[in-house]
Amino acid sequence: MNYHTNIVYYCFNKHCKTSIYHRDAVHLNLTFSLDTLITDHFCSSCSSKLVSLIDVEIRQTLAATCCH
Repeated sequence: MNYHTNIVYYCFNKHCKTSIYHRDAVHLNLTFSLDTLITDHFCSSCSSKLVSLIDVEIRQTLAATCCH
């Protein structure tokens, strides 16, 4: 079976019409790779930095590690 795992990025800017806070939310699917993880991605509508669930998990893990 040949498949690729994707990372999905979302805009979290409440004022952006394509963010997760609006009905017409747009997401960016990118193939999972080191380049994808280390490159910043930006919303084409508002230029805010896009965030993936992996980014959120990494931040939570780092916050938990730093505070204990």
